[in-house]
This record gives sequence, structure tokens and C-alpha cells, in this order.
Amino acid sequence: MQKMSPRNFCCAKTPQPALEQNSADMINLEKRSPFSVLRSPFSVLRSPFSVLRSPFSVLRSPFSVTALVFTLLFVVSSCFSPLGGNKGSLTLILGSASNGSANRSIAYDPGIGPGTDIGELEFRIRLSGPEGARTETVRGADTIRLSLTPGRWTIQADAYYQGVLYAISDPLTVNVSAGGSNSAALQMQPATKVLNEEDFGPGVTPEYRYFSASDTPTALHDYLVSKIGVPNGNYAVIVEGTQHIILSNSLTIASYVALSLRGSGTLKLATNGSMFKLDGGSGKKLILRGPTLVGRNLTNDGANNNASLVTVQSGAFVMYAGEIRGNTTNGTAAGGVYVEGGIFTMSGGSISGNTALHGGGVYVCNPGSQFTMSGSAVISGNTSIESGGGVFAAASGAFTMNGGTISTNTANDVSPYGGGGVMVDSSSFTMSGGTISGNTASYNGGGVCVFNSSTFNMSGGIISGANTAALGTGTALYIDGIATAKWGVFGTWLNTFSSPVDTTIHIVDGAAVPPGW
Repeated sequence: MQKMSPRNFCCAKTPQPALEQNSADMINLEKRSPFSVLRSPFSVLRSPFSVLRSPFSVLRSPFSVTALVFTLLFVVSSCFSPLGGNKGSLTLILGSASNGSANRSIAYDPGIGPGTDIGELEFRIRLSGPEGARTETVRGADTIRLSLTPGRWTIQADAYYQGVLYAISDPLTVNVSAGGSNSAALQMQPATKVLNEEDFGPGVTPEYRYFSASDTPTALHDYLVSKIGVPNGNYAVIVEGTQHIILSNSLTIASYVALSLRGSGTLKLATNGSMFKLDGGSGKKLILRGPTLVGRNLTNDGANNNASLVTVQSGAFVMYAGEIRGNTTNGTAAGGVYVEGGIFTMSGGSISGNTALHGGGVYVCNPGSQFTMSGSAVISGNTSIESGGGVFAAASGAFTMNGGTISTNTANDVSPYGGGGVMVDSSSFTMSGGTISGNTASYNGGGVCVFNSSTFNMSGGIISGANTAALGTGTALYIDGIATAKWGVFGTWLNTFSSPVDTTIHIVDGAAVPPGW
């Protein structure tokens, strides 16, 4: 309970009543009638404190007890009411547009405009002020009323539709006054500005399209074909939504187009070929921030695919979230991602459940091709008929692992190859962080198999002894005689024929700890 200041305390000093009757008079008064106090039902209220003349005087009548109770409640409630100065009331108006349009708690399709309502918005409100930081959430409402400590508050809000960012507010500063009612309106801006700068940088105004439940199954497919198939294009597109869409054609980004895919929907390939193929120049860019890309396989589709689910021949594919999964190729390299030119950067999401001849999850090859893995990225549950269950780096392609996890992948090759997690053949693998564990090779290198004129350089991370080399050696790591391996920032170059490591390799403070070598 907060200590009240004297001027806020509502109780005034009460004058002491004078005793004008002697004891005999009081006795005679009591003898007149046992109900004499009821001459007027309001007589006890002549002064709100008259009942306090004696601590026991209120017991003469049950009604005087009631008067005391109500008086005390009045005093207490007055002193601790909002008008007492402890809190201020703020009515926050939500969904007000910067152009002065009416408040809005219902989202409409931003690609079409007002009048195409698609559902309720959820406002996530962030407040910072005298109480510190706090958050409030309200759904489908135009206003929210908050009780706040008086002082200066900074307020911002994000509006979401089905978990997808729909709009953001400009920062708002409000001075909340003590004991009074305050109001303010949040000015909302479409989220496209944030999405634009996040993916493409400032100065680019991409076309924005949100796909809702009202769209037909072919709407997204037709829209993407119309945008990324334009020759000599030079623009950016943002696509969001929660729809599950069937793509009946392989989509090739062959011109200068930047495409950002967002939301929690699913894109399913219904034909042979790569779902997305970046080809024909360095200007193109595809960004994956949430949707799941699903390929073809015999179990679910009655037939396998004849290509990787994603192919990068030039340009850049950037993966922050989402999945690339469920694609099986017939006797060709790369089930999930095939990088034969350009750059693939993966800092989140997963590549899983894919199958190929080599590189069940990822295959990177050719000079200048680069796959970089970091953050929370996961490559797991992929299978190769021969080498590189999770990753295959070949023909001068480069794979860099700064973080993330490569786990539970399987390579079914025979002697002397393998690489349940990673196979490096005439290429390079650089590892500075992350974990390679729980992978299985039918022959050598349960975790990593380094072969031919390859380079393996490890300055951080863990290759676990929990990987399996079923019929060969090198549970964690197998290095062929002409391959070159180095671990530790100041480590030792190793050129030893058939150098298997069966226990965990990890780097501590830049120094290698390779027990069992």
C-alpha cells in the first residue's frame, strides 16, 4: 500500500462533540423507548463521524453500524480511486491510418484494397515508461484501455493477421496524467515498408501481394508466373500468406527479379523439375522467410522428381526460415538444394527428408559456388543412395559452416566412400561453429568424409563421436590420403593416409582437442 500525502488523504480532522447532558439525563433518554433512535432514519447521518462519539455507541442500533460501514467504505474508496493520483487511465485507439481514415481492427487484402476483408487483426502493443517495459495483446478491437503509472510513456504496436506481420505503428509518446482519463491514437503503416528494407534495402518499393483463404488454388501460381517470368525485369515482389498452394509448373527466375516469400503456407510441386530455379544472371534474388517448399516422391506422389527442389545456377538464395523437404530425385545429384553457381545462404529453417544419388540435402559444386550455413539452420533426415547424406561438396564447390546443425542424415555408399553428414570430394569444407552429430555412413566417415584433393579446415564447432561408420572407419571424421586437414586456429596440417577419428572432435579456445587421433 502506498503512503498517502496529507493533501491527498481524504479524511478531515473531526471536532470533538460536547457533552451537554449529565448521566441522569442519559439514563432517562435510554428509558424513553428502545427504538427512539429511529425517530428519523437519517438521524445518524447528521455528521458522518457522529457515530464515533463512543467506540461502543454504535451498538445501540443495528442501523448505526451500517452507517459506520458505509462511511468507512466511502473514505477508503475515495482515497484509493483513480482520482486519488496513483494511476492514470489511457484509452489507446488502434488501427488508425496515417491518412486519417477510420480505426480498423479487420485486415483487408493489401494487394486489392479496402472492402476485401479477410479477418481480424491481432495487435501486439509494446509500452515503455515509469513501470519499465510491458506488453499488451488485443484481437479484433478498435481500442484498448490501460491503467498506467503517471508519467511519460513510449508506445508502439505491430498488427498481425494469422501470425503474419500486417502493419506497424509509428512511435508514439504520451504523457499520462495522474488520476485522469487520457487518450491517444496509434498511426499504422503497411508492413511492406519494413519488409522491403529488411529484404531489399531502402529505396526499393516492391509490389506486395497477400494470399488469403479467398484466393483460388491457382492464384499464387499464376501470380508468380506472371511476375518472375517477365524477360528483362527489374523489380521486387513480396508474397505473404497462409495458403497451401499447388504449383503445376517449375518456376525459373531468369531476369533481374527479387522475390521474397513469407508466411506459414505451403507450396507443393506437382510436376517434374525444380520448384524454383535461379538462372541467367547475377541480379536475381530469392528470399525464403517462412513457407514450406514440398517436392515430389514416390510415397506421396506416385513418382519421384527428376531434379532438385531448388536449383541455384546464379544469383542468390537467402533462407531465414521455412522448410525445403520431401523431394526425391531419380539417380541425380541433390534432393533438396543444388548449388552449381551463385550463392546459397542459410541462417534458419530446415532442409530435411530429401533423397538423391549424392547430396541428399545439399549438393554444391563448381568454382565460385558457395553454400554458407549459420545460426539455427538445420540439415537433417536426408538420404543419399551413395555419398553425402546431408551435404556433398564437389568439383571445387565450397561449403562453410559457421553454426547450425547437420544431423540424422544417412549415406549408403560402399568402400571407400561415405560421409553420412558431409562428403567433401575435390572441394573444401570450412567449419567454425555448429554441430555434426547422429549421422550414419554405410562405410567411412559417419560425420564427415574428406576425399581426393579436398581441404577440411576446422576452427570451431563439434563433430560428435555419436555418428556411425557402419562398415568402415572414422565415426566422426575420415580423411583420405591425399586430402588436407587442419584444425585449430594454430593447428597442425595432417597428411596421413586413412586417418580415422572415432571420438568427438571439438575446438576449445582456438586449440584442437582431437582425442583418439
